[in-house]
This record gives sequence, structure tokens and C-alpha cells, in this order.
Amino acid sequence: MTLSPAPDLRLQIDRIKRLSPARKIGYGSIVVVLFAACLLKWGADHDMYDLRVYVVAAQGLLDGQDIYSAHLQNPGMALGFTYPPFAALLFVPFALVGTGAARIAITALSVISLITIGMISVRAANRSLGLRHSSRLGWSRHRLTLVGLACAVAGLAYEPIRMTFHLGQINLILLAMVMLDVLGYTPRRFRGALLGIAIGIKLTPGLFLFYLLACKRYREAVVAAVATVGTMVFGAIVMPLQTTDFFTGYMLDTSRPGVAYMVANQSIRGVLTRVLADADLAGMLWPMAAVIACVLGIIAAKQVHQRGYPFEAFLLVLLTIGLVSPISWTGHFVFALPVTIALAAWIYRTQGPVRHVLTLVGVFWTVSLTLGLPWWAPHFNDLELTHRGYNLVLGNSYALASAAILTTALLLTRPTPTRRPRPDTPTPSLIGR
Repeated sequence: MTLSPAPDLRLQIDRIKRLSPARKIGYGSIVVVLFAACLLKWGADHDMYDLRVYVVAAQGLLDGQDIYSAHLQNPGMALGFTYPPFAALLFVPFALVGTGAARIAITALSVISLITIGMISVRAANRSLGLRHSSRLGWSRHRLTLVGLACAVAGLAYEPIRMTFHLGQINLILLAMVMLDVLGYTPRRFRGALLGIAIGIKLTPGLFLFYLLACKRYREAVVAAVATVGTMVFGAIVMPLQTTDFFTGYMLDTSRPGVAYMVANQSIRGVLTRVLADADLAGMLWPMAAVIACVLGIIAAKQVHQRGYPFEAFLLVLLTIGLVSPISWTGHFVFALPVTIALAAWIYRTQGPVRHVLTLVGVFWTVSLTLGLPWWAPHFNDLELTHRGYNLVLGNSYALASAAILTTALLLTRPTPTRRPRPDTPTPSLIGR
């Protein structure tokens, strides 16, 4: 399946100009309220620990220090920079304007990204419904815009999105970049470049390269790979020693971001470490489990894509990334909003037992990620290693919900074997002769 061309920017601007004053005021009011609420909650005075890590690394770069050890010169900074050198270059403007202004900037960028995610998700879900004309919502462009903005506001109900704002992380920004690119909102000749830049910032979106190859979107995969290499070369030119240190050492140090068994880590590795209460054994089992999950996730995404649902396939890759990454903090699951929108659309369009299954999975997913169920289990001071019974479900709920969605997708899209008639059974065309 080929994606549609990117929407013409001039046409979009013209449509905005032709909006009635009432609609302009209505849309603008929602956006202003969302910006104001987020800036009041997560503004210049909010701590944003992860943002401070970014700023310290960028300031270390400006001061000629090692970006991966610059945090040691700052009291109270227990964690160091964990991204490739290219990412530190992008954070330099934050260091130049200061931490207070950087907090406002990261919050504003996250709000813009959240709006983008909500708008794209609603339009993509409605397009999926349109593949079955009897179940399409038939909403106008203006209603889709209004619902997209409303979903962006509702996104603040999800713990991963709140956590991203709280810590000043870049999860929403990266998700918006990858969505725009992989779902076809960038010009065709440049499609793949934004994905490559996102990989250069935070490696984990690299799984999309395998997805593009599996779906025979070779040109986009090549553009993304070239863009990724470009970010690495650029980082190596500016910081050759740090680039070598990262790709030969820090990248392989899975303990650098934090302890794997913390309840905040909802990856397969985190689940194994908590369930087995043995970090060494979990470390040995995790690579094999991650490879199996990668293969199954790409297979599920490919099957869904081949059936004509690129949005849902895209989300399956995101769920797989959340499971196979060595560390997947709860804040990394910002795709909670588009996954919920996609599940709601599929529940709307299906009937019978399938609808009941999707409803159960959707409720589990939504409840887990709005209430932040992992935090309801005992945590900190090694209490994660004592989980038993229902605490195992609570403490691993994001991973379990992700696995449930992937498993459901695999089962619903598995190829149906065609039954060939036995040699001694007459074919329909011969019956009656």
C-alpha cells in the first residue's frame, strides 16, 4: 500500500484563512487554553530533571567538557546524558537561553507536538473507518479538527504525557516527528528524513527502518538511513572522542539511564528483572525475548499494513519499541493517546466476539495508562523485587497492555490457510456430470 501525498502547505494555509471568524476563535481558544494550562503547570519554575540533564550536557559541550560526564560537576545530578552526541548539539540553544527559558520552550514544543499527534490520530482513524463505508463517521473537516484538538487536551489525562511534561522530556516531540514522516505528512521526496533525524537523537525509532523494509517502502528506508548516518557523522565531526565513547561504551551500558528493575521501566527487560528478582538471569534472557518480540511486532505491523491500515501498523511498531528497548520509562509511552483513538475506532467498526475482545483490551490499556497503574505497586528501595500476585499485574501493566494489543493484532490479521480439496474429492465444477 502506498501512502497519499503530503498535504499541500499552501492549501492548508488557505483553508485556515477561509475559516469563519467563529471557528477561528473556537479553535484558537482551545489552543490558547491548552498552552496556558501547560505553562502554568509546567512552566519556568518547574524542576524538569531530564531537561536539566540535557542543558548540563549542552553546556558541557560549550565549555569543552565531556558531555557524558559533565553532570558530575553539578551537585544533585545523579544521572548523565544518554543520547548520541548529535542530540547534545540540538540542545545547545537550551543552554544558551538558560534553564528557565528552556523549560518554557520545551513545554511549548511539547504542546505543539501534542496537538499534532491528536490531529493526525483522529484523521488517520477516520480514514481507517472509511475503508468500510458503512461504518465511516462521515465527519466534516472542521469537526475532525475540533475532535483532534479535544483529543489533544484529553491527552493530558495520560500518565506518560503528564510525566513527559513533568520531567521536560522530548518524547512528544519525537513522536510527532515520526508520525509526520512515517504516516506521509512530509513531501514524498524528503520522506524518511525526519525519521532519520529522530533516530539520530534517540536510536530507538530505528525499528521503523525494519518496518519500512518489511512493507517494501525501500526509498523511505534509504532516506531515513542516510539521514541517520548524517547525524552520526555530524556528531563525530564536532565531538569525535565522545562519539567513539558513546557507540563503543555508553550505548551498550543499559544501567546508565537507571536501574532496570525500577517500576518505571515497562520494557520486557524490566518485567523480567522484577518477576525473576535476578538481574543477571534477566540480562541473559532479555536479548532473546527482545528479538522474538521484534520479529512478532514487525510481522503484526506488516500484516496490518498489507490490509490497508498504515496508522494501526505504525502504532504496533511503537508498542514493539516500548517492549524491546532496554529501558522504557512510563514517560516513553506517549503513544497512549493515538493507540486509544485507534482502539476506539476499531471497537466502533467491529461486531460480535471481536468487539468484546477489543473492548477488554482497550479498557485495560486506557485504565492502565491514565491511572499510571505501575506506580500503584510498591516501588523504590528495591520493593519492586517483592511483587507478587496482583502487584505483578499493577507493576507491569503498561508492558502487559502493550503485549495484549500486539497479540490481538497478530491473531486478528493472521493469514487464513486456503483449504485444497483432497484428490479423491470431486471439485464443484465436476459435481453433477
